[in-house]
Amino acid sequence: MDTNEVIQTLKNLHPNSYVTHGRYQKETYGDSYYVVVNESDGLYFYVKRHSKIDLLHHLSWMDVPEELYLRSRKKDNTYQGASKVIFTIFIGNPDGESIVALLEQKRKIHQLRKSLFRKIPGYRSKKIWKMAVASLFYLFALFIIFIALATDDIDNKNENKKSIAQSVSSEKIKKNTLSSDEETAKKKRAQEKAQAEADKKKKIAQEKAQAEANRTERKLLKL
Repeated sequence: MDTNEVIQTLKNLHPNSYVTHGRYQKETYGDSYYVVVNESDGLYFYVKRHSKIDLLHHLSWMDVPEELYLRSRKKDNTYQGASKVIFTIFIGNPDGESIVALLEQKRKIHQLRKSLFRKIPGYRSKKIWKMAVASLFYLFALFIIFIALATDDIDNKNENKKSIAQSVSSEKIKKNTLSSDEETAKKKRAQEKAQAEADKKKKIAQEKAQAEANRTERKLLKL
């Protein structure tokens, strides 16, 4: 029994009703689960098992809260009460759209905003394996970013150390150069001072010798 045969069987069982895929509360959602909505009787939830169609739940309109909170996705709408999910309706066909319109007539619908968490790729479908894969991917991406930042920080520190070492080396060379120039100047001043002292002594000795020669000359003239 294919999907069209199941839908026709359910429509024969519930005349003047809309039939589409759906689920009650948090039951498994798939092609084997159906919902029948009737304007007077409420909602019937069925499952196809092999060649049989079994009724799972029936919600009369009295069982449906006056206010429903809607969380809409691309192909289905999930309706919940104040605290828990009540049912999900597949809206990818005309009957699904008619059920949505009927619900809006019968009950007050509040649109729920998607949380930021539900907008993250990998977490929107609420499927565990997708969330696990997404988590691993995001952790790996964060690890790569952390490694890149850490490597860049280490490179910057090494560059700073190298720059400081070069600066210290330049300062040492500069100091050594200044010390060498000061030492040369000091030696030059000492040499100049020694030369001046020697010249002074030489001049004094010459003056003494000249004076002595003059005295000797005067003595000889007196004789």
